[in-house]
Amino acid sequence: MTIRDIAALANVSASTVSKILNKKYDGISEETRRRVLEKIKEYNYTPHAKYRPNTSSRLLGVSMALHTGHEQLMTSLIGAAREEGYTTIITTSAGPKDEEKNLAILCSHHVDGIVWDRVADSSDTSRDTIQKQGIPLQITDAYRGFDNGVLSVDYSSLGYAATQKLIERKHQRLGCVMSRDSYTNNSFTEGFRRCLFDYNIPYEEDMVQVLGMHEEIPYRILNGFTGMVCADDDLALRLKKQADSYNLMIPRDLSIVSLSRTKNNGNAFGLSAIDVPFDELGRRCIAQLIGQIEKRPLHSVPAPVYELNHTNSLDIPGHLRGSKILVIGSINMDTFIPLNRIPRMGETVTADNRMIIPGGKGLNQAVAASKLGMETYLIGKIGKDHDGSVLFDYLKTHHINTEAVTSDPNAPTGTAYIYVRTDGESSIVVYKGANQHMRARDVDRFDYLFANVSYCLLQTEISPDMAEYAAQTARKHHAKVILKPCSVSELSDTLLARTNILLPNENEASRLLGEELSYEEKAQYFLDKGVETVIITLGAKGCYLKDAGRSQYFKAADVVAADTTGASDAFAATLAVYLSRGYAMETAVSYATYAAGLSTTRQGVPPALVDQSALNFYSPNTIPIRCQRVASTIANP
Repeated sequence: MTIRDIAALANVSASTVSKILNKKYDGISEETRRRVLEKIKEYNYTPHAKYRPNTSSRLLGVSMALHTGHEQLMTSLIGAAREEGYTTIITTSAGPKDEEKNLAILCSHHVDGIVWDRVADSSDTSRDTIQKQGIPLQITDAYRGFDNGVLSVDYSSLGYAATQKLIERKHQRLGCVMSRDSYTNNSFTEGFRRCLFDYNIPYEEDMVQVLGMHEEIPYRILNGFTGMVCADDDLALRLKKQADSYNLMIPRDLSIVSLSRTKNNGNAFGLSAIDVPFDELGRRCIAQLIGQIEKRPLHSVPAPVYELNHTNSLDIPGHLRGSKILVIGSINMDTFIPLNRIPRMGETVTADNRMIIPGGKGLNQAVAASKLGMETYLIGKIGKDHDGSVLFDYLKTHHINTEAVTSDPNAPTGTAYIYVRTDGESSIVVYKGANQHMRARDVDRFDYLFANVSYCLLQTEISPDMAEYAAQTARKHHAKVILKPCSVSELSDTLLARTNILLPNENEASRLLGEELSYEEKAQYFLDKGVETVIITLGAKGCYLKDAGRSQYFKAADVVAADTTGASDAFAATLAVYLSRGYAMETAVSYATYAAGLSTTRQGVPPALVDQSALNFYSPNTIPIRCQRVASTIANP
């Protein structure tokens, strides 16, 4: 292989190849330079001796620090260089003196460029020497910051991601553990605190524990957390052993997520960990260095994806474990249209605004339950379209288990058109779309999700037959059924007999039984059909509850309504959550009434659904004292 052969392959003159070999690029286009260099790499061309002093050696020098995890970084550097057609020469340094000597050795080998992985106490003396020789240099420091072009691991993002893994599993009482002598403490803590802020969790000083080699976390602090984030897997292992000595079980009593500087090291101890992305750091270093050497645009390197190796040391907090909410229902993309009044038949009115947001009673109830901190699952169907993709991501963002949300390639995602008057009342037109393709097999396929379900929420936006089969499955698994009847004029006796709590509003109750009966008579009719508890929601008048032992009215929350569309969904979900937590029926209804009222103060359903902190803020002074938890060891007042 000669220079003329390369010229012929690249369709240029031999003099052009010679100029590129000698890095004389004047008058040569970027496309020509790239094409010639690709042919040189492809055929591993080495010029004759007379060209060598100024030509590429296709050799990169790497000065590695002897730190934990850097074997993975070194492997990544070698692999990325090989993919670009370069060979690497590696030196390893235990300290600054070793490093200075090794960098001098690399320079003497006439390398095209150097990746310098700095040791802990590195000196900048060698930087000037390398730069004076005109050798392209890329510095990386896996533990210290991004300064002067130095590439590093983003420990702030890692701290955020590790914390987020715990928050996604409903942890609110979180701790963060770091080594006293670690360079990464400030960045890691910043990520931890930023994640708490984004999820509205107050930061307290004792959340962060910085430990020396033999220090332990006091039991009073450790026992106060349900989840801990550790800056490395050695710390996580120490924490696990300490928890064992305090008789705290992992993950039953304490969930742990750590960083791992040695890939998959957490597997050895059953610890859930996120691997520090040394692979991605190595690829970035090589891309930056070769960009300098070849004076070409940099290759983009995909951002790291922070995934757990497994979830063996991760669970929801103990006070939430043992029960969960399962919602089976519709998933829609809603279009809200505010109007001064609903048009009459044949009349056209204009709207000044519209909103397109997620909706459907299944989605609304699932989001409402999840916002109150309950582990929530949803069985439903979406179309294989853009709306379906957006809705699926929305559910994931709200921490709802979506393994039973399936896409139907033969039907579009359901939609609803909601006309909202200025007084908050609304009219709705629903196109069922994929929702109407829900079948018994969709429930059977996810039968295992019913295990440990306290309440199953159903609505008749799915077919009554489907609701009936779902209620049967729920009863088989000893889950109680809350049914919201909507868009139907009758309910089968079988479905009513399988319903624990029936939640019609006054219009739905009248549609099912007529106008002439009183609320008490309507409720009694459903009780006679086998329903255990009937709650008729009455809008601004509150609600009426009747069961075998009581007949009681509850006042509505004192709010100014902007949109009543999702009030019933907020009511149903809140009722299920508080009953699951062991509250008395009166308590649960009172909280549900306030959740429903607060949900009407904003337009659009999911954005208006309240979380636990908002419900606690607005309702405590209004809930009667008898609305305490029911417990076998505490008598009800």
